[in-house]
Amino acid sequence: MFALGCIIENMSELTINGETADELITHMQAQGFTVTRPELARWHRADLLPRPERRSLGRGRGMVSVYPPGTADQLYALCLFHRSEKRLPSVAWCLWWAGYDVPMHYAWLFLEQATAAWRQGIEELEELQEHPEMLTGLFDRRLSKTLARVRKRVGRKNFPTFVGVLIRLATGTFEGYAIDPETGTDSHERTIVETGFGLRRARTERVGGAKPWLAGEDISEAFKMCSSLLHEHPPGKDLETAQDAEVLRSRDEVRSFLTFMESFSATLDYLLGRGALGLSVFANLIREMGPQDQAMMLLFWMMFRSWGLGEGMDVLLELACQWHQIWLPIFRGLEQLRAEVPATAEVLAPKQLGNALHRPMAMEHVLDLARHLAQLYAPEVEAFVARHPELSQALETSSALLSPQA
Repeated sequence: MFALGCIIENMSELTINGETADELITHMQAQGFTVTRPELARWHRADLLPRPERRSLGRGRGMVSVYPPGTADQLYALCLFHRSEKRLPSVAWCLWWAGYDVPMHYAWLFLEQATAAWRQGIEELEELQEHPEMLTGLFDRRLSKTLARVRKRVGRKNFPTFVGVLIRLATGTFEGYAIDPETGTDSHERTIVETGFGLRRARTERVGGAKPWLAGEDISEAFKMCSSLLHEHPPGKDLETAQDAEVLRSRDEVRSFLTFMESFSATLDYLLGRGALGLSVFANLIREMGPQDQAMMLLFWMMFRSWGLGEGMDVLLELACQWHQIWLPIFRGLEQLRAEVPATAEVLAPKQLGNALHRPMAMEHVLDLARHLAQLYAPEVEAFVARHPELSQALETSSALLSPQA
């Protein structure tokens, strides 16, 4: 009985609710990462991983470090970020940005650095305003991918004009587009700016029966408002009074909005061609964001709310929620339907759907074909829907939203 008691005691002591260092290392090896015990120790001491507990293996069997359940997921994310970023504060920001439990002091560090970078950048831009001849040398330097694309869109000759407008916007001195002395209008500078931002198609491209979203809009008025507010209330001004909860909430809102913009733009590009509705530029910016860019975006988001734009931002967040919960699952479901029920492949082809989005009559034609195919191949379609109940749920929700009573 004594021996049996010892066995039971040892078994209870060996029941580990968590993940040992050896288990974590083995798990990472299966994922293609080599992790050592010293690295685990360095990372948990930097609070990039939860801290382990030292537990006994039983009488005379020593101790073992046990990490909390779920540590493997965070370690995998850490390894992914660490592959391209070796600086631990930057890795910590990436983990925090992705929603992992990382101390807030890492977030505050990057937000403070982004604020300082903005202030320094404004000082440099103000100097360029006073000495515009310095612009020539600036444009000969190696540019970021974003500015290089802008220069390609507007041409080297017009690039200084585009950057000049950005300088006026950022320094709070934008009062409208410059008037061309030859034409007496602002169309020259306006065209360069809209081309640089990739917005020209936004003035001409229609979806369904709606007019182009930028048709007739004078974005210079929005630029003037933003320029004035930037001068009075720049990003980072609210950091002294902001609380952790506000920063966390803003982070989650920004991530939701950015994910929506990138996904929505990619879907439109797939259906309507690259640059559809003038959103591809913003999607490229989102995909190329690094930690400093994300921190700056978070500062701007908090700044926009301080400007009193929260109501409009909440509408955008609601659209983002609808996109992820309803419209994106429908689009993905239709893609799966094409693959699993080949008879629907032609009518649901991207080109057909793109034409349908462009023209209401084409949309009616596609819908008629879809109804016909649903009847003709009812068993296959019904079996597909049974395999993908999430599509039925999304379709029902979308019908409720689009109904006149909604």
